[in-house]
Amino acid sequence: MGFLNALTGGGASVQMTLQKQRYQAGESVFAWINVVANQNLNADGIVLHLFCVEQTQPQHCSRCNMNTNGQSETVFSNEIKLSGPVQLWQGQAAQFQGSIQIPQGLPPTFMGRHASCKWFLEARVSMFGNDPDTKMEIQVFS
Repeated sequence: MGFLNALTGGGASVQMTLQKQRYQAGESVFAWINVVANQNLNADGIVLHLFCVEQTQPQHCSRCNMNTNGQSETVFSNEIKLSGPVQLWQGQAAQFQGSIQIPQGLPPTFMGRHASCKWFLEARVSMFGNDPDTKMEIQVFS
């Protein structure tokens, strides 16, 4: 059974189901997306976005009495359109599906003492203003 994550945006509710949550580098992530319009909706399309973020934690060096700031950097980002323009009436639901490949040669998921690397998959209704979306963290192994 898949994993479910739901988040409500202003114009629609978006739910995403995945086959699994752990993936090998080079493997494709297959997603099923369900969109329910909270109002009449004209969107540019449905987008699937895979990205990887490395984060470092702020640290203090007691020997030199200096602080370092934590940083966050997106080391990979790719998105694909799952559909062209979408028009839904209030209360209407639509289903979409698609897959996106996890590239090889990038850092796997890890959580260290001072740094971490996390992978996310986001499904989004691309429209004017705040895009209704849902995001899930996935585990990637090399």
